[in-house]
Amino acid sequence: MSKTRWWLVLVKVMNQLEEYLSYLSQQGDQPYKSHSMSKGDFNVLFDPSESSDFTGDKNLSNDIKDFRDCVGELDVHDHPYNGPFFTWSNHQEDNPLARRLDPALVCSTWHLFFPRSMVEFVSPHVSDHCPILINLDRLEFSPPKPLKFFICWTKHPNFLTIVEDSWNEDVVVDP
Repeated sequence: MSKTRWWLVLVKVMNQLEEYLSYLSQQGDQPYKSHSMSKGDFNVLFDPSESSDFTGDKNLSNDIKDFRDCVGELDVHDHPYNGPFFTWSNHQEDNPLARRLDPALVCSTWHLFFPRSMVEFVSPHVSDHCPILINLDRLEFSPPKPLKFFICWTKHPNFLTIVEDSWNEDVVVDP
């Protein structure tokens, strides 16, 4: 696993992100600019379709425009993730609403330092927001390969002898 130091910036509302971005822009080329993840409840959508009450209207509110401008100025993007699409819910049975309010924003060079990083949202139990798991060094999972057997092998004149010999061969295992 990488020994690279990284920063997690927790944001509660959009204006905190703007303050943080303003601070970052004044810092020049510092390592934490490429090693930081901004995470939190931004209380704004990046796209109108990130709300369960989306009607197909693609007109952008001022909040969405401001958020997009802010994200663009910083040159960050939402880290790919697994889990539920909506990360927040009002938990109201009579008037349910769910939204994607919790992106994990990383800069364009993040994946150079953490190429195997993964973000996963899990179902909430008590909170109205989904908890997030951040793994910087996930191992690629490769499921076992299925056995491949071709009938044509049985046509080979030595097929049965080869199978019998291999099954009778002593195998030494070093524990």
